[in-house]
Amino acid sequence: MSTDLFLRCSDKVKKKYLSFPGLTREYQTMLGGDMEYCAVDLETTGFDPEQDRIIEVAAARVAGGEIVEECSSLINPGCAIPPFITRLTGIDDEMVRESPGIEDFVGKLAGFLGESTLVAYSRLEERFLGSLYTRMDLGRFTSPYLDALDLAVMLLPSLRGHRQVDIASIWDIDPGQAHRAIDDVRTLVGVFEVLLNGLYNMNLSIIRAMVDHVPARGGGLSLLLGRVLEERSGGRRVDQLRIGDITRRDSQWEDISPLEGGRSFETVTTDEVTSFFGAEGPLVSQFSDYEQRDEQLQMAGLVRQAFEDKEILLVEAGTGTGKSLAYLVPGVLWARATGLPVVVSTKTLNLQDQLYTKDLPLLESAMDQGYFRYSVLKGYRNYICLRKLQNMVNGKKKLAADQVGMLGMLINWVTESETGDVSLLNVSHIRRLDEQVLANHRECPGPRCPFARSGDCFYRRALYRAKRSHIVVVNHSLLLTGINIPFENAIVDEAHTLEDVATEQFTEEVSYRDAYRFLNSLYSPVDGGGFFQDLPAALESCLGRGAIDAVEYRITEARGAVEACLEDVEKLFLALSEYYRENQYGSVDIRFSAAEMESVEYARFATEAGALRDSLYRLLVCIARIRAEVEERGDGSDDLEYLMGDLGGKAEKVAEMKSVLELALSTEPDGLVRWATVANPERFEYQSVKITPVDIGECLAATLYHDLESLAMTSASLTVKGSFDFFRSRVGLDIEGGRRSRGVILESSFDFRRQMQLLLLHDMPNPTSSEYRERIAEVLREVIIAAGGGVLALFTNRRLMMDTYESLVDDLRRQGHNLLCQRPGHSRRRLAEEFVEDKGASLFGTASFWEGVDARGSTLRVVVVTRIPFESPGRPVFEARSELVRQGGGSDFMDLNLPLAALRLKQGVGRLIRTRQDMGQVIIMDSRVTSKRYGRVLLRSLPDAMRRNVSIDEVARAIRDFKGD
Repeated sequence: MSTDLFLRCSDKVKKKYLSFPGLTREYQTMLGGDMEYCAVDLETTGFDPEQDRIIEVAAARVAGGEIVEECSSLINPGCAIPPFITRLTGIDDEMVRESPGIEDFVGKLAGFLGESTLVAYSRLEERFLGSLYTRMDLGRFTSPYLDALDLAVMLLPSLRGHRQVDIASIWDIDPGQAHRAIDDVRTLVGVFEVLLNGLYNMNLSIIRAMVDHVPARGGGLSLLLGRVLEERSGGRRVDQLRIGDITRRDSQWEDISPLEGGRSFETVTTDEVTSFFGAEGPLVSQFSDYEQRDEQLQMAGLVRQAFEDKEILLVEAGTGTGKSLAYLVPGVLWARATGLPVVVSTKTLNLQDQLYTKDLPLLESAMDQGYFRYSVLKGYRNYICLRKLQNMVNGKKKLAADQVGMLGMLINWVTESETGDVSLLNVSHIRRLDEQVLANHRECPGPRCPFARSGDCFYRRALYRAKRSHIVVVNHSLLLTGINIPFENAIVDEAHTLEDVATEQFTEEVSYRDAYRFLNSLYSPVDGGGFFQDLPAALESCLGRGAIDAVEYRITEARGAVEACLEDVEKLFLALSEYYRENQYGSVDIRFSAAEMESVEYARFATEAGALRDSLYRLLVCIARIRAEVEERGDGSDDLEYLMGDLGGKAEKVAEMKSVLELALSTEPDGLVRWATVANPERFEYQSVKITPVDIGECLAATLYHDLESLAMTSASLTVKGSFDFFRSRVGLDIEGGRRSRGVILESSFDFRRQMQLLLLHDMPNPTSSEYRERIAEVLREVIIAAGGGVLALFTNRRLMMDTYESLVDDLRRQGHNLLCQRPGHSRRRLAEEFVEDKGASLFGTASFWEGVDARGSTLRVVVVTRIPFESPGRPVFEARSELVRQGGGSDFMDLNLPLAALRLKQGVGRLIRTRQDMGQVIIMDSRVTSKRYGRVLLRSLPDAMRRNVSIDEVARAIRDFKGD
């Protein structure tokens, strides 16, 4: 059983999930009274039913919960099976050579399936069977279709993953050979039958809530839910769901006492801090091999001093320093003394998890239970809003077929979750329900909300805990937008990412996806649902039927205004897509420079952007008129106040969209860069119009530094050539008249001369040449074989990475080397876990893998830097910042691009040595580090490792010869 799946589950939830196999079903009938169904699984050469081919089919007829008949066959696809499919399934060209083609087998398959309800564990089977039936003139594929994955996500929302094989493992169902059709279909039957147990025992009001929002053509899940409701209710009326009745209660959170403290003079002494790290200190008991680290002790003292002196402190401290404990100890002591929380901010979820699940609990054990409290706080939109969820349940808007199960999942989840934090859900998005169910600051009634008053509101719970915590862990985005708790001192870890996060945070945008979802949540012309459709019914109790008539006219106006906005959104992003060229990869960024504004494409974009701006203004007027009518006739009740707040929040969002478009069309020299992301037709919804401040340092100086008494920023990568000057210039710490900062470099305790070898390939072709693309695969093959795996190759170009991966993966696999690659649509977390778990694996990664990978020990033995990580010159924000440097008399290369590359290179190389026992090698495949003068700047930023200039022919021997001594 995979215990990792239960990592985020309480014991009560885990017990509930494990009880599903033992539950009984009073009613066994399936859709339309049919007691039988067919489970089906296909193995294919890809995911596109028009381009890819079926290579194996399996189906099983099920009656009474048991398989009564099976039908399966390998299928000759009439083309070569892609190597990665062979690796996944074990099916190769030789195995299918004598098998029937799908044209010869489809008759038997169609006869077996008949008109039965079909069950599969994805939508892939439905798409392929539909395409196959059409192609073979078998008529439309009309059988009711159930995706068991939707059912699993709905019934088991707290699990970390929902792969069929993983769910089978928690219920002790033998998965056989995964990705072979007959084994998968047998596993599917076992899993689906247990899921049905869970469904038939679900709260009936939750089932009704889903059935109430089923669309006219809802699909198999919708039919199943309707049938279960009918069978279990016996035709009796089922009460409407009240979210407050099912929300998980946390009886302890309201009992947390406020922080105490108040010493002002020399609040925490140096001795108080250092005693924790001494040979007799409380930390000793938490480690079997504890040893005092001078650099950790020094950093702890520096953080304490920064708090006392109310200064901004910059600390560059390499891996092995023990940074987190070095700032947490003085942070805890200071918070206890002053009675105010100390905020700790991180960039990555990995570090946030490490602090919350490892470092802080360890420190709590060392300091005794109850000595201090800690919590995690996130922004509004990370939390489910129970009031909005209740409004959605009460509303009349029909959902898309794929959203029905998602609604059930969210409702089930609020019965299980203590936090309501949607980032903990195992879904990349909540299928266009975010506007309807996520909290936001615009519409939140605050403590007046009934869910806040009852203690159920997830955000208010988190805020309450944070105000009563000594250490509050947040991410950089929340730190920059504002934390709704009183605090004066903050610590920023992973500080090297501050400029990038601030750039993202201070960027305003109108994206197709967000604009469409928001406007569609107001009113959907397709199904007639949405906020303005439900508003009259919601207003009845506040205004009375007579007064409603006067308001309804204004609401009808608003619906028409929303329709106009939706049409203009389509036109705007259609115009924007004209910038996309067929030979471009995925998406491309376009800067609306003065020269670009003269183009034909921009003229059309400006016309459509202006039209949308005007439509948004008309919608604002409509909302203002509704508010005026309601305010004049309202009864002053809480319900009316909530509705007025909702209307105000919607208006604020509309005004923000309108403002972005106005700024995008402006030609004023206002320190903003205007740009857009345009995409290919398959990624149309990811297009957006953006406004970004060129000088992000000024934004930080005016917000973050101005509001804090003290701030400690730390990272392993803050200096270039031993100086903090570049970092200061990027984050606004060099502004005349602004706050000053103190910088300290703590040398690493690692013996890099012994632990690391740096190999510089001096004869690699220039990375801009076609020859480089040819040689990179050859060299990486030699490196992986010589190292025996354990190689992390860092790329700056996704297409080059994918091409290199495809050219190597089969050959390396035949030689016993597992090669992984960061591909679109694949989980980065799962990929990193697979790499760490398989000591023989190698991994190709781009941007996010240059930092945040912690592979200790022998898992990671070689880091390959394929190319110096220079910024792409065509990116709009970087281009504008380069211009700013030149305007100031500097060199955009020497003063911006080169230092940025040095910091990124340092961060990437830092993946290798994580403990004093680690040994490894770094290979830089970009010959410019030795052939160009600026290469010395880059090399000076790297650890003082044993360095060798080698040729391509010598690299394999150099790897094998390294002993680390």
